[in-house]
Amino acid sequence: MTVLSRSASTDPSVARWDPLSGPAPIEALTGRDAVVHLAGEPLGQRLTDEVKDRVRKSRVSGTRNLVEGLRATPEAERPRGLVSSSGVAYYGPRGAEEVTEEAPPGETFLAKVSLE
Repeated sequence: MTVLSRSASTDPSVARWDPLSGPAPIEALTGRDAVVHLAGEPLGQRLTDEVKDRVRKSRVSGTRNLVEGLRATPEAERPRGLVSSSGVAYYGPRGAEEVTEEAPPGETFLAKVSLE
């Protein structure tokens, strides 16, 4: 397992990467089975316009940069799976309603970010 972190570390299993600065580092992705993408501006804060902009950028640009790094990784060495937590609000609040993959997206800010 390799952790991609915005913070520098002396731990050899941690590679430094700022998701907003450019593609994920190929050397950290090569030979891995899968990627679990949990990066993003924390949601446990008041969603002001400024915070919403950071949330959107951190999820949309960060994921695009991760995918760009994955695409640049040699195909034979590329991770075969990608799990991202940025789409957990895709369906919006539905209460106890059972939701299937055929259900339309919600109308909330986070649902709309998931569509980007």
